[in-house]
Amino acid sequence: PYVKPEQLKSFEIGYNAIIAKKLLIDLNYYHSSYKNFLGQALVVNKIATSQQGQQIDAGTIWAPNANSPSSLKSDGFGVSLTYNLPNNFVVNGNYTYSTFSGVQPAGFITGFNTPENRINLGVTNSKLTKNLGFNLNVSYQDAFLWESAYGIATMPSYTLFNAQLNYKLSALKTIVKIGGTNIGGQDYRTSFGSPFVGQTFYVSLLFDELLRN
Repeated sequence: PYVKPEQLKSFEIGYNAIIAKKLLIDLNYYHSSYKNFLGQALVVNKIATSQQGQQIDAGTIWAPNANSPSSLKSDGFGVSLTYNLPNNFVVNGNYTYSTFSGVQPAGFITGFNTPENRINLGVTNSKLTKNLGFNLNVSYQDAFLWESAYGIATMPSYTLFNAQLNYKLSALKTIVKIGGTNIGGQDYRTSFGSPFVGQTFYVSLLFDELLRN
């Protein structure tokens, strides 16, 4: 049948506050429900045909747009915390939970493509000493099912460790940054068919005309 317009009903609620001038809290929750969710359906043509003069054999797989025959829903929430410690230390973390549910017929592609759990943890100090600062961050995300017309596969979970050192050269009004991403980790990718991401190490110079001691 011809596709119908997708209908979405959604609500969100959130809360944020600063406690004792040290702790920043940010909370949020959402719920969405879909009717006639617009995805794709894998189908196979029974007989050979042609398109613009090119032969299309029987058994060719197609993925036309199609409505879901059942209702779908998505729920999720997030928590973010930032805490200021003595001596310029700051710790932060956030957690995101996302789900997409509903029974689908075989061959129907929703393309939600989002991990259920994602976590980020970090600690920074912009002034560990007069001129030295640093930034450390660890992030993690679950394995999840990636769906698309050109491929369906499970994307493995991964953990990343990123680090950066900053050193201020006040006389030159310059900040030297030395860091790396995915330090000690395995190559990973975030979607099916995308390139793998390895490690990056860098040195940069940031000139700031307004840099103060």
